[in-house]
Amino acid sequence: MKSRNILFFIFLMSCSADSSRTPDPEPITPIRTCGVELEFSGPATDVSVSGEFNDWGETTLSKKDDVWRAHVEAPPGHYAYIVRVDGLELDPPASATTQWFEGKELWSVASPACEVPRWNATKIESDGPTIRASLEFLSANSSKALLDPKTLRVTAGAVELGADALLIDVETGQVEVTYTPPTPGKYSIRVEGEDVNGVPAENSGFWLPIWVERESAFSWQDALMYLAFTDRFSNSDDMAPALPDPALDRMASYQGGDFGGILAAIESDYFEELGVNTLWLSPTYENPEGAYGGRDGALYTGYRLLAHRSAEGRDLLWGRRGVVEGHRSCSRSGHANRV
Repeated sequence: MKSRNILFFIFLMSCSADSSRTPDPEPITPIRTCGVELEFSGPATDVSVSGEFNDWGETTLSKKDDVWRAHVEAPPGHYAYIVRVDGLELDPPASATTQWFEGKELWSVASPACEVPRWNATKIESDGPTIRASLEFLSANSSKALLDPKTLRVTAGAVELGADALLIDVETGQVEVTYTPPTPGKYSIRVEGEDVNGVPAENSGFWLPIWVERESAFSWQDALMYLAFTDRFSNSDDMAPALPDPALDRMASYQGGDFGGILAAIESDYFEELGVNTLWLSPTYENPEGAYGGRDGALYTGYRLLAHRSAEGRDLLWGRRGVVEGHRSCSRSGHANRV
């Protein structure tokens, strides 16, 4: 009888200990915030802002840890505003995000579309030959709906990554990516996904570029750069363009160099034998065809452009495939050949 009492006492003590355990904390699901977040760093005794988000009223910032902060509720959009430090209006520095408002350049801040989810990257790096990325799915502010893992699609270049390359925690919205590509070079991670309500992330197709090295990480301090003027580097098909203007000196006109000539040099290891690991191609914006004073060759260099957003339309650069495909071909070949 005595031994039974002892056993019963031990059992009660065990039950009591289990029932008093502190429950594990609930996973924290990242939620998007709404409105405008304002910050200012610098010496001041008083900081305030006036802008489109508060109908040009005055919002006072509070100081904490040497940073002045304020939160203002505002619908999604971009807003111009003014910063006042100790009563004096402060011009935005060159590093600040700005926008024009009624003919004046002012500070600018964005209020996010918080009612839809969004992807965020907390890390992307190449660990030797392996790409590692840490992604975060921010749930919509009102629904707080979690990521639907069945809609998650992650690609590295043209390769869609499988379950072995992904570690997914739906409750915290964390996605860890680990991928070792077959060859070194430049890659891009793209991410798509929806929440369980079927709402796609605001930035679905989220793009993260990464460079995978063979041995050690690339450093600009160790770069040996070759500047190739495309028109004068090499003519791959010996097709000489006609003078676009009889008054134009032949030296200042196009000579017929093309992307095919640069591509051939890359693939023949011409640049690698020189020790070159960085290639700079001359611009291929739309350039004028007429004669201009001087013999500086300002036309063929690509720097005397007609429009910043128009590519050169001359077929001799890369046949009918165009300038964009020529750049892509040289880029792909360069990455595959240590340039």
